[in-house]
Amino acid sequence: MISVVFRDRVAASGLFAVLGLSFFLTTPAGARSPPLTEVVVYADESYPPYSYLEQGQLKGIYPEIFRRAFEQMQGYSVQIKPVAWKRGLLLMEQGRGFALFPPYMRSQERPYLTYSDVVFYEETAVFCRADVATQKKRERWPDDFAGLRIAMNIGYSTGGQSFEEMVQKGLIRKDEGPGNRSNLLKLIHQRVDCYINDRMSIQWELRRIYAEFPAYENVGAISDVMTISKEAAYLGISNRNAENFPFRQDFVLQLNQILQTMQSRGEIVKIAQRYRLQP
Repeated sequence: MISVVFRDRVAASGLFAVLGLSFFLTTPAGARSPPLTEVVVYADESYPPYSYLEQGQLKGIYPEIFRRAFEQMQGYSVQIKPVAWKRGLLLMEQGRGFALFPPYMRSQERPYLTYSDVVFYEETAVFCRADVATQKKRERWPDDFAGLRIAMNIGYSTGGQSFEEMVQKGLIRKDEGPGNRSNLLKLIHQRVDCYINDRMSIQWELRRIYAEFPAYENVGAISDVMTISKEAAYLGISNRNAENFPFRQDFVLQLNQILQTMQSRGEIVKIAQRYRLQP
């Protein structure tokens, strides 16, 4: 039995430091923490205020939510990389990427994706030029929009099946652009009649455009016409090349548990509310 009497705190702390070092040096390598699994998750780079690049930095509601979630995951080091949406979908389809946010669930159109639990609910809306909005009652989507040129983002499927059928029949003309700003400027300059996308995202970009070009608020007045649908957003996980991502099941299980906790604590709602207040 070893008996030690400490005469001061310095001696005691010194001995504990030596004992701690001795324990570390004699601990078998196998008893140390295993290396973290490095994972890359792709994010839409042009979908403000949800996920967007600003001065080279990825910002938005979803990056903030997922950063908080990924920090709590055990055994993973997750890097979020911004990507053009269409390219992100291609990476998932080809199995060259593991996951992408924030897709809606489109099982028939994107059979190469599986999904996490719901992260957030968005409202898809149609915004039209003020003169188009007042021409007639536009209460039924898409029937009351026949004959119009409707803008939407490249790679997005937000209009619904009936909308796509009317496009195929030539009853509606679809005009795809690279993002909110491009499509809203086409709307303001009367190159399209309406634009469909998430309501919060459209309002965000309109405020930015009007702040930059104040005259557009009168010359190119835009009306929020109606809600098309409510869409749930997820983390989309590629189901291609499964052998390259053997951690998929554990990753999604951990993430879903963390998202549920964040939802129950009100963390996700608080994040979204902060962005609603920003210009």
